Amino acid sequence: SEHSTEAGFDGEACAAVVADLLGVVGSAHWKIREAEDAQAAEELVLEAVSSTQESKEHFPPGRYENAIVSTLGRQITVPVSPITTVIEVQMYLVNAHGLYGRLTASDGTVPAPSDVCPPRLSMDVFPLSVSLRSVDDDLGRRHSLATVVETAQAVVHAAEVARLAERLAAMPRLAALEISVASGVVIGGPALIQLGEALVHLPLKQFAISSSGCEIGSAALIDFASCLGHFKLCKDISVSLVNAKVGDSGAEALACTIEALDPVKVHVDVGQSRVSNPGAFALAAALAKCKSAAEVQLGFGQTRLTEEGLSCVCSALAPLHLSAIILDCTNIPLTEAAGGHMAAALGTAPVVHLQLSGCDMEDRVAGVLGRALQSAPRRVLRIDCCRGGVQDDGAVAMAAALRASATVLEEVELGFGGCAVPDSGMTSLGEALGQLKRLVKLTLQVHGCPVTDIGARAFVSALAHLPLTSLFLGLSMCRVTDATAAALGTALPQLPELSDVQLEFYGCQLTDVGVGHIATGVAALKKVQRVELELCGNDIGDKGLAAVGAALGLLCDLQQVRVSCGGCRVGNEGVSRISRGLKEHVGLKSVNLLLFRTKVSDSGVVDFGEALARMPQMENLVLNLCGCDVTDSGVERISAALVHMRSLSTLSLIFSKHGVSDVTAHELGGVIGEMEKLTTLSLNFDACDITDAGAHSITRTIMSLRHLTRARVGLPGCDVGDAAARRLASAVARSPHLVAVSVDVGSLLATSVQQLRKLVQK
Repeated sequence: SEHSTEAGFDGEACAAVVADLLGVVGSAHWKIREAEDAQAAEELVLEAVSSTQESKEHFPPGRYENAIVSTLGRQITVPVSPITTVIEVQMYLVNAHGLYGRLTASDGTVPAPSDVCPPRLSMDVFPLSVSLRSVDDDLGRRHSLATVVETAQAVVHAAEVARLAERLAAMPRLAALEISVASGVVIGGPALIQLGEALVHLPLKQFAISSSGCEIGSAALIDFASCLGHFKLCKDISVSLVNAKVGDSGAEALACTIEALDPVKVHVDVGQSRVSNPGAFALAAALAKCKSAAEVQLGFGQTRLTEEGLSCVCSALAPLHLSAIILDCTNIPLTEAAGGHMAAALGTAPVVHLQLSGCDMEDRVAGVLGRALQSAPRRVLRIDCCRGGVQDDGAVAMAAALRASATVLEEVELGFGGCAVPDSGMTSLGEALGQLKRLVKLTLQVHGCPVTDIGARAFVSALAHLPLTSLFLGLSMCRVTDATAAALGTALPQLPELSDVQLEFYGCQLTDVGVGHIATGVAALKKVQRVELELCGNDIGDKGLAAVGAALGLLCDLQQVRVSCGGCRVGNEGVSRISRGLKEHVGLKSVNLLLFRTKVSDSGVVDFGEALARMPQMENLVLNLCGCDVTDSGVERISAALVHMRSLSTLSLIFSKHGVSDVTAHELGGVIGEMEKLTTLSLNFDACDITDAGAHSITRTIMSLRHLTRARVGLPGCDVGDAAARRLASAVARSPHLVAVSVDVGSLLATSVQQLRKLVQK
């Protein structure tokens, strides 16, 4: 519209601006020049944008074009109809100049506006998702984009916190903000204070900041928490700083914030930190004063907390009338006394999640918790008692808790892995679960328990006719055979709503016959989108894997597949058959195939490569061929398939064979280096014929991946020395967003080891 004058529409000037902004050239450029008016030009711009837009699923039907054009102009026209409309937009925050839509040019690069940097050059950007909602007085009006943003989510590194603060401060309607800080980075007090001060004047009602492994010390957290205390409208506060350098003083600062805000929803996770009893006492005192609290989530897993600190926190929660309580107490000893305080804290909350792994919980404590859970109906129940002392009585107590909520329970997650739950306990759990007629999600983990076919079959048979949509069953290292597999094959077809099925039978006593039963059951699941089968360590050959492949080929909506049969008698025929099944699903998003220590060779990889080449939309690929007879020829087939897979964000390839050489490493690296969306890369060449030249090719690959955040390079047993290590160190130093690095290159000089260590610390 700015190019419309009394003399008419200036198409040439408009085309020049569009070309500069989007990189639109060729026929589209000439069409815009010849456009009759602004409306016709806009339609042509939309057409050009549509051809390069990554995906439309970010936007509601009919709204994404308006969002894109408005974003490019840094303004938005609020739709006239309907009166209330939500527009989701995936943005890039570009320096301090503005917000731009997520666009890609024909060569896969992100077009750059001329006021930031020349087109086709990389930009310092990070994603920011925003949501806009129109109201009556906005109808048909044109606004600066920042002034109408109501929610925002961002993932940032240390250097970007200040820039994020600057942009968020210009969003006067911002009511909900979620910030995820990349792991491994160091954020100091000044940056956090700047962020806090920018947010103080905003009408925030929801705020969340999270990071795992981020170095935010207590001093910086104290300063930031003082700013959070001024968010008077904020009733939903979440601070998750797992594995951060936070001590008791930091926890005490968060406690002051919680007390000042009196929020409805509280989430504080300081797991794997230095927090001990004094920090827990402060949080307990603050929570006791939160009369408005309805949902509380606390994480103290693997901290220095003792029974005394845990009991104090639970005592503070007991008087509150909570609708949800989530406690992570991993590795904190849970005695009968502490268990009593925890039981009292549960109250009548319909949602209960207790992470008690490694707490050495015995049957007496499980009985106390089980009786407390029977006191009120529960809608969601998740209890992880893995690596504890729970036996038959504890399982029976949990079964009684399930029966007490039979009419309302919708989600159940029970973990007894590493405990001593016998067949009788499994039978009791099965009988209770069979009564849960509203159950839609079930997770049971009993790996390593003394469970046999008797208990497993009783449990599986009880699942029939439940309205389950998700099922995870972990029976690894149990003494179960084909008889349990047969019962599962019978039960699965009676779960027609199942969309997610994960079955773990690692180290059991299954044969091809049992796997065939499981495959038959899976094939009957017409709505299933995710299938994961853990079959390692069983007496399975090509016939069993062929049955799995045939079942996968019969499914209609498959999106994710994971099949693990490492250490089995599987060979090329089995891989060929499973590849045929995968070929039927060109829209697959994730494939995880673990064939380590099997009889697979180059000829088996050929069919798998052909299947992969048909899946251009795949986002996640993991292929483990460690210990297989795969050489350069097989790896070349994988490389040829990867050429077509430009949507990959995660790639993991593991090879180990004399015969995989520098030539293959160079070819594979060249293909991977063209993957613009790749953020996580793992390459392992165990005992291959890789020298410094091959390692240098891998180094160039890492340097070419602009968005790579996690990298693992494994070259153990290869003829790689210090020269390659120094190049790799240089690549690490030049990768601005690389936050996690794992390197294994065998024997190195002490100087190279020190150099790598310094870069990793940096």
